[in-house]
Amino acid sequence: MKRTIVGSVLLFSLPLFGQILDPILGGGGGPFTLTATTVGSSQTVTIQRLTLNGNALLNWGDGGTTTITSGNTGAWTHVYAAAGAHAITLPNARMIVGLGLQDAQLGGLNTSQLRTSALNYFYVIYITGSTVKSSDMGAWRPTTWYLISMPAGTYSISSADISAWRPTTWELGSMPTGTYSISSSDISAWRPATWALYSMPTGTYSISSSDISAWRPATWALYSMPTGRTRSPVRILARGGRQPGHCTPCPRGRTRSPVRILARGGRQTGTCSPCPRGRTRSPVRT
Repeated sequence: MKRTIVGSVLLFSLPLFGQILDPILGGGGGPFTLTATTVGSSQTVTIQRLTLNGNALLNWGDGGTTTITSGNTGAWTHVYAAAGAHAITLPNARMIVGLGLQDAQLGGLNTSQLRTSALNYFYVIYITGSTVKSSDMGAWRPTTWYLISMPAGTYSISSADISAWRPTTWELGSMPTGTYSISSSDISAWRPATWALYSMPTGTYSISSSDISAWRPATWALYSMPTGRTRSPVRILARGGRQPGHCTPCPRGRTRSPVRILARGGRQTGTCSPCPRGRTRSPVRT
């Protein structure tokens, strides 16, 4: 008995085809979204920086829109007439090359939407309800990267994910509970002008002076770190001289903080937290 199966073919335009497959294949070509929460009338919300590699229409979620022009590094503001939660949408997250968010009225940042964006600038602070993971950032090549003073959210930052970066400025500090793993061995090839790690929750932190001896930073800061983590004696080689610093071991294994190095014409200061058994631990020598 002969059987004939007749199939059908669905034809899609290429843009539509891409929109369907991108989320499935993890291409990151979908929209970029945030939520603006206002509690009164006539409130202004600011996106400090949203730089694109082309022109696009930003929808503010209340019927208002703004045309974001290619390469613009300025701030974008919108006034909401009424209180509420407003869904902000940019149609294609892949167009974003610079992102600055500093308005606490904004929330819902999810870096998975930016995994294939070619970001060269990232400055995020105070943004509520965020999911920020360095595993989404492997394709980025930022010269400036800040993640500081964030409220509770989902955070997973590992230096192993970003070892190929060559940032000029990198700062991670005052973060809530999350998964953090920062090792100087992952970033030894960096040559930052500014590097700071401070006021972090429990995590895995391993900072060795031998890994970063070739650095010549203008500002280097490591302080107020959690207890029970190993940090080797700090030695920063700055332009014009050597500023060594160390603390003698604490008999009860407590950490030593803060340590702050400000080189290139600045002041080199450092202190150690008191030893719980009254032993002496020397400060950073200047």
